[in-house]
Amino acid sequence: YNVRPHHIPLIGPVFMNVLAEVSGEEWTHEVEKSWGVVFRMVCENMSEAIQDGEDYASSLEHTGSYLKEHIDSETFKNNLEAELLTLCPSMFEKRRESSEENKDAMDRLQSHQSNASSADRIRRSSLVPNQSEQGVSYLLNKSTSSENSNSNTSTRRGTLAGLRGSSVPNDPKNLRPDHKVIVDDIYDFVMNVIEMIWEPEKQIENVYVFAPKFHESGMRPDHIKNIGKAFENAVRIALAEEWGDHMSDSFRWLWRLVSESLTTELEALNNGRNDLVIKDWENLKGCCDEERLGTVFWKHLNDVSPEQTHLFRRSIKMWGLLIHHIMNMLLLSVTDPEEFFEQLFHLTIRHIRYGVRSEYISPFGQAMILTLEEVLGESWCPKSEALWKEMWKRAANSMSRGLNMGGNGITHALVEGNVESLQLSIGCAPRNARAKWLCQVDINGASISPLYWALHDGKFAIVEFILSDLLTIRADIHGYWYGREELFQYHRDIIGTLGKECIDLMPVLLDGLLWHSKEKLPGRKIRVNYYIRELYGDPDLVEDPWNSPLGWLVNLDDNESFKHPAVRKVLELKWKKFGLKTFCIKELGYLVLLLFFMLGYVQDPSGCEPDLEPIRILLLITAAASLALQLGVVFLQLQRSILVPINLGTFSISLPRGLVSIWNLLRMTSFALILYGYATHSCGDTTCVDCTNSTTGNRAFNDFNGGIPWTLLASKAKSDTSGAATSASSSTSGRPSKAIVAVLLWAQMFQISILSTPMAAFTYTIGIMFGDLYHSLFMILILIAGFGSALTILGDVPFDQGWDKTVVLLFQEVLGVAQPLYSDISSLTRFLLLVFVTCVTIGMLNILIAQLTITYDKLSADKEGFAMKHRASTCLEIESFIPMSWRRKIFCDLGFHMPLAFSESDEGPSGGVQAIERDDCPRYVPDRIMRFTGDASATDPWPNIQFQDNSSPENGKGDS
Repeated sequence: YNVRPHHIPLIGPVFMNVLAEVSGEEWTHEVEKSWGVVFRMVCENMSEAIQDGEDYASSLEHTGSYLKEHIDSETFKNNLEAELLTLCPSMFEKRRESSEENKDAMDRLQSHQSNASSADRIRRSSLVPNQSEQGVSYLLNKSTSSENSNSNTSTRRGTLAGLRGSSVPNDPKNLRPDHKVIVDDIYDFVMNVIEMIWEPEKQIENVYVFAPKFHESGMRPDHIKNIGKAFENAVRIALAEEWGDHMSDSFRWLWRLVSESLTTELEALNNGRNDLVIKDWENLKGCCDEERLGTVFWKHLNDVSPEQTHLFRRSIKMWGLLIHHIMNMLLLSVTDPEEFFEQLFHLTIRHIRYGVRSEYISPFGQAMILTLEEVLGESWCPKSEALWKEMWKRAANSMSRGLNMGGNGITHALVEGNVESLQLSIGCAPRNARAKWLCQVDINGASISPLYWALHDGKFAIVEFILSDLLTIRADIHGYWYGREELFQYHRDIIGTLGKECIDLMPVLLDGLLWHSKEKLPGRKIRVNYYIRELYGDPDLVEDPWNSPLGWLVNLDDNESFKHPAVRKVLELKWKKFGLKTFCIKELGYLVLLLFFMLGYVQDPSGCEPDLEPIRILLLITAAASLALQLGVVFLQLQRSILVPINLGTFSISLPRGLVSIWNLLRMTSFALILYGYATHSCGDTTCVDCTNSTTGNRAFNDFNGGIPWTLLASKAKSDTSGAATSASSSTSGRPSKAIVAVLLWAQMFQISILSTPMAAFTYTIGIMFGDLYHSLFMILILIAGFGSALTILGDVPFDQGWDKTVVLLFQEVLGVAQPLYSDISSLTRFLLLVFVTCVTIGMLNILIAQLTITYDKLSADKEGFAMKHRASTCLEIESFIPMSWRRKIFCDLGFHMPLAFSESDEGPSGGVQAIERDDCPRYVPDRIMRFTGDASATDPWPNIQFQDNSSPENGKGDS
């Protein structure tokens, strides 16, 4: 923090004055004198520690970086191994002995790990009252960016991720060669300690993590001094001429700091601490059930800190369960310290989110120790008390540090959901760091997004404030400040997350991507800046277009966003750059295929005309190639796991994206039916031969016979009825499949309506209305089936031809088509017909018409949004097949890297495109830039402006 020794005494007068003021009349000369002595002692120790850090820490940091970057680690470890064999050979002998001795003990410890590391139990070991405990990993995972993704791997746990990679299995059978194991662990330990040189608390956590490994490997307290010498000698050999006396002093200073806590931890392990702790826990579980444990703990907690029993209200049994989980957590601290600190970190974050303060922890620990003492009775001894206190201190120190570091003004405002408090807290942020403060909060080394925090907790007023503040364009004498890049940098999936959590706030975000000029151009035109770089999607960052912001918008059950000017501009750019051209080429291909089909099979339904055979062959080749291409795409999507979940009632299946589109399914079905129809087609015994092997001579022979085809003459020459039947059957083979193909091919022409917004909107409306039909049609079908069964049983003409014919007749009655005459039917039959006509024709059909009318009225306002959504879906499907090089070129040609002008001589932020448009846009806010006069630096905070609701038309327009 850049504090120097000479700063410490300056704190004294301020500190003493504060104590005197809060003490009032109790502040006497003697009290002042006593506090003065204490403060001088603290000052001396603190000044000395700061001076040592100033003298040695930077040198160690430089040495550690040099070793990592310039010295081969394996060579260094070989030198370290040689020094260790020389200075402390007994450690390697101890390792061989301890491997057998510790096997049973480690097995006992591991039997408790499964209970202690259970995520659910650890969550419930919280001090938090009845709250929903979820979303911590969500918050951590969401708060990512290209800039901080690498740094996050080395935060919070003090490179615990790195430690995990170097951990050694506890089973001796799986250990690496004896020397290599302990040398690797010592190297990793020292390098981590050097990396944490500015964070002594994390250094201690590093000691806790490595001490069990060292003890298992044979290291004992009397080896520590020589290990330090061995590592120092190995560094001296590695650095050669770079080594100096100051480096030696620096390393010895560091080793003195670390060796004290390492010695204490090894002595505790050597004295059987773990066995004693496990024994106490087994005794407690054997002599006390959860309800009694909760009663005893509640009594002591109420004596020590009664406010906590009122704050955290729960049943006695729940208190008992809580103590069980806390004990398991503490056992985890000795069985698997690395896992313990990782779980404790997540637990700390949850406590911060619920507003728990560090002062709650100490009374909780006192009550727990008193509970153990009362429940264990005679088996409780001073040694047990010291061990349990040490374990609690280990957890409490880490958790208190996290609560204190994370308990700043921003986190308190987030916990309270108070917009004004958040505005006051962010008001002191430097203008060059304000956006980052709103995007990330550092909690003990980990970065958490306040935006996702508030969004996940349902505090939407906070979300609206953060979005509005980040997307406000501010200006001072030095330039423009705009938090759009930080917003999307730290929240890559903000569009999808916001759409799922609170779609009503989407306009707030999208409005922040617009700027309208207040200067009017001829024809009521104005400049409009669309800052849509991230909304468009950088192909290098988003390889799959369906994972881009536009793809998330398409997948959301919302059409309103597609009416927003920012989204429409993104869609316009994609449509003009590649969508329209590619779509037209694709549809032209399908139109040619339809033309081939019309010529080959509609003009000649028999499919036997020789002159049209080449067209049918072309149709066959085209259909086969198209089907193979689409199946190849589906197979590729399966390989890459590009799947879309489809809900079928209570079931959900994942299909390749190529099989989700109705248009793709229609095309694949029609292509398959074309191939099937051609394969099963037959023109008779002689017809096929003549159709496929016709020559010029055959055609001349046909002309000689008056233009009558030889096949027809041959068929006429056959007089037996069986031959005629065979010929008729051959001429109609494959026609049903071709008839279905005809309907499917023409149905695909509906997709051309996407070229026209009104036509696309109309197609959408018709599609939704047909979707609503199946409810009423289902009821009508049931009635038809029921009345059809009854009329068939009665058997009156014309209902005496079977159930299927009766159902057809009833359908004709409903539709009013070819209605038969009922001249001679019984009274019961006539009554059933009247009831059927009343229920279906008069009742259900009129209800259906009314329902469709209501549906159409509701869809009228939404159809334009869907038309744009459908076009966006088509663009994304096309973009997913475009080569990456072409996508990059299109993206670069858009010029998102160029600054956008606010006026002829005033250039603003980059990241968008500019257009000249009319001023009749409903989102028109003239020049929403907040301008601040006067000189200022980038580290100065912005003047405080009261937050206004985004729905106000004046929001963000005023100058200051």
